[in-house]
Amino acid sequence: YSLRPEEFEEKVGKKLAGVNSYLAIPYPGQNGFRRFKLFPALIETDGKTRKYYQLPSTGNHLYALPVASESIKDLSCPLFVVEGEKKTALLTQLGKACIGLGGIWNWINGDTHQPLLDFDWVVWKGRITYLVPDSDFVVNDSIALAVYRLGRELERRGAVVRILKIPVLQGLEKTGIDDYLTSKTPPGK
Repeated sequence: YSLRPEEFEEKVGKKLAGVNSYLAIPYPGQNGFRRFKLFPALIETDGKTRKYYQLPSTGNHLYALPVASESIKDLSCPLFVVEGEKKTALLTQLGKACIGLGGIWNWINGDTHQPLLDFDWVVWKGRITYLVPDSDFVVNDSIALAVYRLGRELERRGAVVRILKIPVLQGLEKTGIDDYLTSKTPPGK
């Protein structure tokens, strides 16, 4: 659901200067946890772009839509792990068992530096699991390290891990699975 700046300040208790609207993304089953997509994105003082916001000290969580709960439990279905809620929703809409991360490093608890407890509600042993990072993981060492460590963690839990390498689409710096699929899929398919 969307919020105007005055609604955001009233409901969240925070004002982010320069943001015209917010898209709230609730995490089902996570006790009211939500992240907010910012429009427009903010440019931080260090030059980095902030596209999302979440309340401080709310931690990281896995994102899964309720409609995918049965396929996530079904070990015969390959499981896709993607970075981003919109990508998770797209793959779920396409009938894939999918869970999402709020960011490529958001599979780790920020306080303990251990994997999220949310991973315990997924049966990994013997599960074909596709990690689907954005295309820039091959040129960004930090992202590549996050993908590698996540893959190792899931292998430790018994998953059979594969990494899907998304090609960079012409005109883009990086390509996500959502960009790739929507560029290749006719409308309505």
